[in-house]
Parts: sequence; C-alpha cells; structure tokens
Amino acid sequence: MSNFKYFARVAGVLFIVCTITALLLGAVYGLTKDTIQKNNDKVMRDTIASVFEGDIMIKEAIITEGLDPCVKNVYEITEHDYLLGYAVHVAPLGFKGEIEMIVGLQADGSCKSVRIISLSETPGLGSKVSDDIFLSQFTGKNEVFTVKENIDPIASATISSKAVANGVNIALDAYEIVTGGKS
Repeated sequence: MSNFKYFARVAGVLFIVCTITALLLGAVYGLTKDTIQKNNDKVMRDTIASVFEGDIMIKEAIITEGLDPCVKNVYEITEHDYLLGYAVHVAPLGFKGEIEMIVGLQADGSCKSVRIISLSETPGLGSKVSDDIFLSQFTGKNEVFTVKENIDPIASATISSKAVANGVNIALDAYEIVTGGKS
C-alpha cells in the first residue's frame, strides 16, 4: 500500500504544479496578446509598404469565399483613391513548415513583388528562397509559375522553391476571385 500512497502523492504534486503553470501561462498570454497582435499587424503593414511604396492605404478585401486555405488575407492597396493592386498574405507548406509571405499584385494582375515574412526552412538551403535573387523571378509576370520551367529553383531546396512558386500561384488565383477576373 505504501507504493500506492507514494504514487498518489507524486501525482497530486505534479497535478498542482501543472495547474499552477497553466494558470500562469494563461495569465501571461492574456496580458500580452494585444501587444503581440499589434506587433504582428505592424510587421504586416511594413511588409506591404515595402512592396507598395508611397502614401498607400491598406484595406482588407471583403471576399474570402472560394479562396485557397493557404490564403490568410487579401488587402486592397490604394493611393489617393487610385487602386494600385492587392497584397495577398499566403502561407504555403514548405519542407519544414509554412512559408508565410506577401505577394504584391499590381492592378493588372501581374506580380509586383514577393516578400517572405517568416519561414522555418533549413538555414543556408531552403531559407535562400527569401533572397531577392530568387524572388525577383516572379516580378512583372502574370503566368502559372512552375519550378524548373519558368522558375529556377534554389539548389538542394526544390521543395522550398516549389512552395514559394505555389504560394504565388495561389495569390494569382485569389486575385482572380477577388476581382472577378477583371484587371
């Protein structure tokens, strides 16, 4: 019986420690969630601003039905009531996880620029998809992007390269849905 009492006491102490830890983590999250959201919003706005220069206005698009699940959000970008284009926040699955990115699309549907927000790809290999040399392959084009056809992959990072190309293709599809195919 002494073994039972010992295990019951250890289990009870472990339960109390876990409960207190969970309550503390919940309290810290409650205190910091607004700040974290504000910081994330600032990163998003700064990333979009790096794609569309000038005195831009960023407005979330209303249409979300029919969009690929990788699409996190679509933003309409205007300057002095003139439509510059759209910024599509997508997160396709790469080799080690999601590659979170902004695809800037001009009003005519061509790719203005691609910016990587975050990724967890292998440092020195898959992480090279965030380099301007790779991302510049999409600029000015409005076509289906296919690695090894019209996109040169990063050596030893084909999965990551395909994920970024897929993300741009998904953003182009989102543009078609949001605009109804009109440029």
